[in-house]
Amino acid sequence: MKTKSPSIVVISLLSFCFLSSCGRTPSPTGDSALEVALGGAALENASNASEIENFVASCMKQQGFTYKPYVMPAQPVRTLDQVTAEGFGITIDSRSRPRQLDPNQIYFDSLSTAEANRFTLTLSGLQDAKFLRDAGCRGAAQSRYLPEPEFAIQINALLDAMDKELRRDPQYVLSMSVYKSCMGTKGFKNKDGATLRAEFAKAVDRGEPLSDLQNAERSAARADFECQSEHDKAVRKARAKYESDFLRQNAEIVEQAMKGRLGR
Repeated sequence: MKTKSPSIVVISLLSFCFLSSCGRTPSPTGDSALEVALGGAALENASNASEIENFVASCMKQQGFTYKPYVMPAQPVRTLDQVTAEGFGITIDSRSRPRQLDPNQIYFDSLSTAEANRFTLTLSGLQDAKFLRDAGCRGAAQSRYLPEPEFAIQINALLDAMDKELRRDPQYVLSMSVYKSCMGTKGFKNKDGATLRAEFAKAVDRGEPLSDLQNAERSAARADFECQSEHDKAVRKARAKYESDFLRQNAEIVEQAMKGRLGR
């Protein structure tokens, strides 16, 4: 049986949680100084991702495989109309929207089982790889263009600490209070987007009819979208100061991360 296809094999060994990913508060609008310094949230930086993919293609060619550089398109910003139509995407299927396919899929499917497995091993290395040297061409590319693991671990810990401090900021606390009040006026008292997503997921697991859940999910998602919009603006404004302090206080480790990102 063939191992995972290239469209499923993602760059995961060093998929660090920079900036607003992993549940952190949103960064200031546009590329903040911190976002630029850390490489645009790792692989979300388009130019960096392109360099990585070109390196992977060259590496795969040396091993006798054809590989076309492929950067997954950025997720579009959701609009109110889309949220109203699809909700949170839990009880309503949004898979009908067109998606870009990995250009390597046809080539991968044409390989024999043995060659397909060797392709995957060459591309991504051992499934439980803990070191870049065991992570195939992707690991080699990440080693060249992304921060070393120890720097990423340290930076993530520092970013988590910064985020906790921000959440205690009076401006953040006030904005969250306004968000909760907004949700209450829309019929969702003491609930936020994360809570509502969990509730709908549990309802699906219990086997409740989707037809009974979908309109409720649309209403909940629309309320969260409208209330969250103003909250995000306030948080981005407050976060700018914390990012500036972060860069000043952690200049040395950020510099080391930049050296790793720019290539060694």
